[in-house]
Amino acid sequence: MNKNQNLPTSVTILVILVLFISAWNILRAFSSIVNWSVLIEFGANAPYILGTALVWSIIGIWLSVDLIRERSYAKLFGLFAGAAYYGWYWGDRLFIQSSPAPNRIFSLVFSSVFLLIYGIILYTPAIKAYLDKEYS
Repeated sequence: MNKNQNLPTSVTILVILVLFISAWNILRAFSSIVNWSVLIEFGANAPYILGTALVWSIIGIWLSVDLIRERSYAKLFGLFAGAAYYGWYWGDRLFIQSSPAPNRIFSLVFSSVFLLIYGIILYTPAIKAYLDKEYS
């Protein structure tokens, strides 16, 4: 990317969304380390919480860097990462958490709308032009 060129607004929004998810997972990782003994005491799988938090943090930061650096594969990587995160979130919520949360419908609507917005932003013409110019 040219140092004098600003990121398109849609790329900036997408990077901010991805970094929010990454920050949330960094907070999960930090909290799991700080509260390790409490998690173990109450039967939570502390290594799983730490591991998944670190994986999603790394993926989010990697995707953000790829978007900023105009990597042509960032759009496909972002699509797979978003779908994988959505799948992991629901798999974790339905099969791994010991007690189901009562707000399942709200979570389903919110996470689905968020994934839809993410996908729409990821495939806007501005992002396509921004990421595909390396082949022009």
